[in-house]
Amino acid sequence: MLENRFYKLYKVLIQFGYHPKCWKEAVGVILKKPNRKATIPKSYRVVSLLNCLEKVAEKIVAVRLSHTAEISDLLYTDQIEDRRQKSVINAVLSLVHDIQLAKHEKKAISVLFMNIKRAYDHVSANHLLKICQKLGLSKKLCFWVRSFFQDRKVQLRFDGNIQEMTDVNIGIPQGSPVSPILFLIYTRYSLSDISDNERIMSFVNDIELVVSSKSIEENCIQLQKLAENLLLKQEQNCMQFDTDKIELIHFHSKRNFDLKNEKHSVKVEETIFQSKEVVKYLGVWLDSKLSFKSHVEKKIALAKKMLMKIERLSNTERELSFQAMRQLYIACISSVADYEVPVWWNNQKHLLEKFQKLQNQALRKILDVFKTSSVSAMKIEVSLSSFKVRFNKICKNYALRTLQMHENHPIRLRVSSSFPPFENGIDMDWTQFLDWNENENNESGCFQTETHSELPSESTRRKKRKISKKQVSQLFRITVSIADLLSSLKVEKISHKDDFPWKEDLNSLINIEISELSKEEEVIQHKNQIQNLIKYQNVNNLIIYSDDSKCEKTGNLGAGVFYTKNFSAENSESLSWSLGLHAEVFDAELFALEKAFKLAFNKIFFFTKDI
Repeated sequence: MLENRFYKLYKVLIQFGYHPKCWKEAVGVILKKPNRKATIPKSYRVVSLLNCLEKVAEKIVAVRLSHTAEISDLLYTDQIEDRRQKSVINAVLSLVHDIQLAKHEKKAISVLFMNIKRAYDHVSANHLLKICQKLGLSKKLCFWVRSFFQDRKVQLRFDGNIQEMTDVNIGIPQGSPVSPILFLIYTRYSLSDISDNERIMSFVNDIELVVSSKSIEENCIQLQKLAENLLLKQEQNCMQFDTDKIELIHFHSKRNFDLKNEKHSVKVEETIFQSKEVVKYLGVWLDSKLSFKSHVEKKIALAKKMLMKIERLSNTERELSFQAMRQLYIACISSVADYEVPVWWNNQKHLLEKFQKLQNQALRKILDVFKTSSVSAMKIEVSLSSFKVRFNKICKNYALRTLQMHENHPIRLRVSSSFPPFENGIDMDWTQFLDWNENENNESGCFQTETHSELPSESTRRKKRKISKKQVSQLFRITVSIADLLSSLKVEKISHKDDFPWKEDLNSLINIEISELSKEEEVIQHKNQIQNLIKYQNVNNLIIYSDDSKCEKTGNLGAGVFYTKNFSAENSESLSWSLGLHAEVFDAELFALEKAFKLAFNKIFFFTKDI
């Protein structure tokens, strides 16, 4: 009953475009940003604690807006955050892919990192409504957005001090489920109007200007024009960029490169920004050579720091157990070391050795053994795989996820055009590159015929020259990792336009209940339920029972199914199967379920136990 009331409430509120006033009062908790000075106001952020009923209503709107963004041009293609199947790794990997392809074409690629100042706090309601109307969103949604901004209040809390309720006339609350997608709509038109060799990426308030050309000097000129264009439009778009957070990096293959050269710098307003050797982008440290040496060193240093903290816990009087130490290692150390592995992992031995030293040190701390203990024995004892095995598994899992991505996903647009299930990837001259289903040992069509003729009357001589094909992109290497798996998998094509988030799925149609009644009470209730089914339901409905059995003497396991149409003798049958000695009870129960579903048709009333 309560579920139906909430459904009717939210349906009416969204239908009339109204957000209740009582839901607009938030508690603003002031939190200090890590590694920042406490005396600077910019070192703090305000997180809004909202009403739970309000969050549900905002989540409903956010889900519908996100779905609309995937099936239309509501958002810019490279606006990645808070969208279905789009995350940090997609933003970084797509950027790395573009850099590696540009390097292969002997082009220099430059990136200017910019940041929108206090993004959520400066969102203008009037400007956002104009954008919503320009994008053609429904009037109901526009009315809801207007109601969402009106009459908002916040009560700040910091170090035990509580402020009175204060009116908020601008901005969207940080902590609201609908705030990220509204901010993406807010910045929609500020990221357009670019040429073919230019790209503007955004992840929340992080804006990246990417250009490529034959020279770094030309890149700097293009970046300066793009930056000036964004700064000219910032008042028109009701936003402001933080010039203190602007960073510049050039990706090149030169041995000697002058970072302080004025021709390699970009002037934004009155400030000149020189190129850096290493830049942090969404938690990944990118260097000009894309060696990822700095990223690995920093992640290992952070993982070792976590290891030292965990070691202090194990040195107490009542030490942590072996199982607790292992769990802390997986949760706190491996997660730090494995961050964004698909972006950089390419079986680099010199980087793998550093991770192996970290794991060996952690194994000795977990098991509390001598330094001379066998590493292989420790791995078996702790049941931990090596970093190489784990890294390869992570890359394969990401490659499998690309099969489920939308056809307009930034990653899908950069894989090979023959990579399943769509044919919409990048169109390249694959006589120079290894495709996803090729490898270096088995190359097809990699010979080129050359004809030499000195005189017209002479017979032509033909010479075959082998063309060296290679994988120039990390994204191409990842897709190759599952080439052997795809031949044995049935790749399903998904229609994302028909996959509505609010559509009823199988889980919502199946009613699974675990009874808390005694066995005798359950038997009585079940008999009554069956009698009602026979009395009021269609006679063609199936009622199916499944169970498993195990012989205590021989250990043989069996599975059985009984199905009937309203318990009529002529429409009932029982089936059984012997599964032998090597199956488990759970295997038999699942086997019986599979057989039951194959027998079922029309409407199903299915009863099982012990699962």
